[in-house]
Amino acid sequence: MLASTLQEKITKTIFGFGIPHLWRFSKSYAFILESGADCNAHRPVLEYLSDDTMDKAGVCVNGRKYYLVMPDWEDGQCEWTKFVLPPGFVSLSVYGGVTKEDLIIGSVNTWVANGRRNGVPLAGRPDVFDSNIKKDLTSTSGYPRAWLVPELSLRRHPGCSHCRISTFEDQTNGGSPLVSDCLQIIRNIEGDASTDWTHLVAGKPHSEVLKFGSCRFGIESTYIGLNINFRVGGQDVIDIINDSAQKFGGGGRVAAKGVMECSSSSNGQGVLWGIY
Repeated sequence: MLASTLQEKITKTIFGFGIPHLWRFSKSYAFILESGADCNAHRPVLEYLSDDTMDKAGVCVNGRKYYLVMPDWEDGQCEWTKFVLPPGFVSLSVYGGVTKEDLIIGSVNTWVANGRRNGVPLAGRPDVFDSNIKKDLTSTSGYPRAWLVPELSLRRHPGCSHCRISTFEDQTNGGSPLVSDCLQIIRNIEGDASTDWTHLVAGKPHSEVLKFGSCRFGIESTYIGLNINFRVGGQDVIDIINDSAQKFGGGGRVAAKGVMECSSSSNGQGVLWGIY
C-alpha cells in the first residue's frame, strides 16, 4: 500500500471514529434512525423528518432505509420537533473524506454485530487495522459508533434536558446497585417526555428523585448563591445513568457521582448527582 494511500485511510478512520463522539460530546446527539421501511418506500418517516432532511440524510443498507439525524432542541425545551441534520453534515467530506454512507453503514454493521444493541465496546487494534486501514471504514464492529434508533422507539419522545455536560467519578464496589436495576429506571421514565424535577437550593438538601430495586438516583446543589431552585430533566438522568453504566458497569454493578450545571431561577446552578 502506498504511503499516501495509507495516510488517507488512517485519517479517514480517525475522523470516522471521532465525529460521532464529538457530536455526542457537544450534546448534538446525532443518531441513525432506522425507518423500518424498504429502500423504495416513499417518505417513510415524514412524521419525524422534513422532505429536505429525508432527501439529504438517507442511505440504503441491506434493503432498508436509514437516516443520519439529530434532535432539534434547546436546553429546557420539551416540545416535540422534527429531527434535523447534525452540524457539519454538508461538509463531512472535508474531514478525511468521510461520507454519510461511511457513518451510517458502519454504525448499522456495528449494531448488527452487537446483536442489534447499542453500546458495543471499541474495536480491537488488529481489527481496526485489517478492516479500516486495509479495506474500508464500514467493516469493523465498533467503528464508527453512532447510536441506532428503530423508528418504533421514537413513539417515546426525548425527555426534558436542563443540564450541561457532567463530570463522572466511579464509586463502584461489591455492594453497589445492579446495572440492570439502574437501567430499569431509564425504562420507567423514557416514555414520559415531560419528566423533570425542580429542587430547592437553600440548605443544599439531598433529594432521592428515582429508584428501582437496588438502584437510587439523587441530586443536591453544590453551593448556595442567588438561586432559589434548579431543574433536572428526565433526559439528563437517562444520559447520566447510561454513561455511568457504560463507563463503570462492566462488572454488573455500578455506583457513581458527578457535578453538572443546570438551569435555575437566576443563574446556572452547580448540581451534585449520585447513583447509589
